[in-house]
Amino acid sequence: AAAPPPEPLEAASRKEAEACGLLELYGEEVAARVFSRSWQVRQSGMAAAAAKAPSLVGERRALAAAAKVMLIGASDKMVNVFLASLDVLAALISSPGALGSRDAERELRPLLLSWRDKLSDSNGRVREAAEGALLALCSLPAIGPSAVGALLVAPLPPAKRNSSQAWLGRLAPLQRLLREHGPQVRELSDPALRLVKEALGSASGQVRAEATEAARELFALVGDMQVFARQLADLKPALRDPLLASLEQRSAEPASESGEGG
Repeated sequence: AAAPPPEPLEAASRKEAEACGLLELYGEEVAARVFSRSWQVRQSGMAAAAAKAPSLVGERRALAAAAKVMLIGASDKMVNVFLASLDVLAALISSPGALGSRDAERELRPLLLSWRDKLSDSNGRVREAAEGALLALCSLPAIGPSAVGALLVAPLPPAKRNSSQAWLGRLAPLQRLLREHGPQVRELSDPALRLVKEALGSASGQVRAEATEAARELFALVGDMQVFARQLADLKPALRDPLLASLEQRSAEPASESGEGG
C-alpha cells in the first residue's frame, strides 16, 4: 500500500530543510515526507529521495541535501527508515560525479560518525548496513579507505569500553578494511594496533578472539615483529606471549596462496 500523504512541514523542519538545500532541490512533498511524524511516511520519503538524487548531480548543494536526508535516516529509531535512507547512498554511488567533489568528506563527516555509532547497534541488520555503507565509501576517491579507517581506529569512548558489542562493531569492519585495502591504510597501523591491544584486554572471549584476528591482519600488513613486540610490551604476558608466538609462527610459514583448509 502507498504511504499516506505527509502532514505539512513544521516551521523548525522547514528551516532545517531550507538550510541545506533539501527543500529547494527535492521539493515540498519529499521534504515533508522525510520530516513526517509517521515512520511509514518517512520511509517513503527516503525512497523518493533515492529516486530523485541521481537527477540532481551537479546542482549546487546536491550533496549537502542528500547528506541531510541520510543523516535524518541515520538518527531514526525505526530500522526500516534507516535502511531506506541507505538507498540514497546507493543512488549516489552509482551516479558518476555525485560523490567526486573535494569537499565530499567534509559534507559527509557527520553522517560517517553517525554510521560508526550504528556499528554497535543492538539490531544485526542495522550493524550490517552501517558497516556496508562505511566500507562502500572506501572505493570512492573523494573519501577512500584512510578516512574510513581513521574512524574505525579512533579510541572507543570511555562509556562504551565495557560493551562487547561496541568492540565487535569496530573490530569486524577493521578486519575487512585491512583485508581489502591494507596497503592504502598502512599509515593507520599504529592507532589500529592501540585499539586492538585495548580490545585484547576485554573480559569478553569473543572480543579477544576478534582482536586476535585483527592483530593477525595487521601483522600481515606491517610484518615487523619488533614493532609488534614493542607496541604490545605492556599487555598482560598471558595474553601477549601466545599472540606473539602465533604471529612468529605465521611469519615463519611459507605464504600459501591456495584456498586449502578454510
